[in-house]
Order: sequence, then structure tokens, then C-alpha cells
Amino acid sequence: METQDTAEQLIETLSSCSDSGRIYTLVDPAHSPQRRLTLEELDACIQLAHPFISQPRDQRLYLQPFNRKAESLRQVLSRERESLPDKRTGHVAFCGWVLCRCTPHALNSHMEKQLTVSSPEGNTAMLRYYDPRVMERLEVILEPKQMAHLLGPIEHWFYFDHRKRLRQISRPTAEMHLGKLTLSSEQWSAIKRIGQVNLYWDKWDEFKMGSKPDITPAHIDALIEASQRIGLEDDKDRYFFVMHGLVNGQRFHEHPLIQSILERMTASESYVSLTDGLKSSDWEQVKEETGRWPQ
Repeated sequence: METQDTAEQLIETLSSCSDSGRIYTLVDPAHSPQRRLTLEELDACIQLAHPFISQPRDQRLYLQPFNRKAESLRQVLSRERESLPDKRTGHVAFCGWVLCRCTPHALNSHMEKQLTVSSPEGNTAMLRYYDPRVMERLEVILEPKQMAHLLGPIEHWFYFDHRKRLRQISRPTAEMHLGKLTLSSEQWSAIKRIGQVNLYWDKWDEFKMGSKPDITPAHIDALIEASQRIGLEDDKDRYFFVMHGLVNGQRFHEHPLIQSILERMTASESYVSLTDGLKSSDWEQVKEETGRWPQ
């Protein structure tokens, strides 16, 4: 399941596609009135029904056949990139482009089915896989066969990632898989953390420091998961733990100095209050020593 930063590949795919109806622009207009279409325009689109609530027709997800002759493809790419919100927690209207050879009805049926997933406890929840912030994490969370189930008849999916770079997901096998997606307990937990990952990404983006390390959503997710294993339940404790990890390294909490703090935590002495007592030299020691460990 190779993912590429490839504007040129998208342009080549769109340009060479003989039937423009096979390429669709995927849009979520629910919170973006400027991306809502008229009823006449919607008649030419595929619309996805929300699995739990009734939405006005102009607020439903839609797949609009891509008209590659309407304007320069590079202009389209540039416009859609500029339309993305500055914050990961902002509303995202443009979800990406999908390439599919099946009938509109078959695509509609498959994508609607994938909007729900069962938890390990048997509860039904909505899976917002169409959201590029979710799809980016699903690339990491899902196994290739699971991604094949999620994509089904979709051959290629293009979207913008956390750095607003264009990425491509291609169906990992030539054989089409049309079954429902099944998740393990660990995968379910990782998906539930996506909202928190986006929140901490925005916090990190606002964080001021001299030379910031190159961070990905996966780095943040790993630290959130570590904070949960350690037992940090307070939001403030968890936030500072994640920020400390992003600044000082993914394994900072395994350092003996931090381990001693974690062991001293009580109901009256939180992670934040205990780490407040650390000096700059302490943090430099933690960063330097754990930085030599395998990451």
C-alpha cells in the first residue's frame, strides 16, 4: 500500500482518463455553505446518506463527476489546497478525488456501507473515513487487506495530508473486496484517538520553540497511547505529557528521571505539578540520553 506525494500523478491520471465520470470530487458541505450545490447540480452527483441523522439534501456528502476540461488541473489543485483550514480541528469540506470504474449505484452503495463500523463490544458507530484527517490515520492503522475492504471498487484515492501535501492511496490488490471492515480492539482505540490527535496537532502548531522536530500525527498518537497506558486521565496532565514527548523524544517517559516522577504521582500530586520541579538541565539530560536510544 504505497502512498506518494504526487500532484503530477494525479494530473496524469485525470488527463488520461477517457471517461471523466470515473473521477469524482468528494465534498462534505455540511458546515461549508459555499460548497453546497443546487438541486439541479446534485442530480448529476452521487450523494451519501448519513447513517444516523436526516440531513437536508444540500448538506449531504456528495461525489461530483470531475470535469477536467473546465479549468487547468493545476489551478484546481491549488484552489483546493488553499481551501483547506489552517487548523486540523477546523471543518474540512474538500475530502479528495476518487477514481472508480464501477457504476455510480455500486459506488454509492459501497461507500454508504463503509460509513458504519462495529466496535469490539458490538456497538455501531460512524466511521468518517471520507475525512482526509481520518483517512491519513487509517493508512497507518489498517492492514492492506482491510484497506482493500474499505476502498472496495475505488482504485485510487487522492487527498491532502497534515502538511497539505497531495497523497495517493491505491487499492492494495487487483482483486476487489466488497465486505464490511472489521477492526481489532487496538485499531478501534486508535481510531477513537484521532480527534485528540488533531487537537494536539493544533496545539503543537501553535507551540513556540527555536527548532521544531518534524512531527507527524503518528508521533502524537503514540504519545497519547503511552499516556493512557501510564494512567494519565487528567486532560492537563495528558497534554503536558504529549508536549514533553514531542519536544524531548518519543521515549522520554522511559528515562529513570521521568519514571521516578510517574511512580510518585498521587491524587494530590499530578504529573504537571511534579514535572514543574524539573530544571532545564534535567530536561536536557532526558533529551540527550533518550535520544541515543533506538526510536
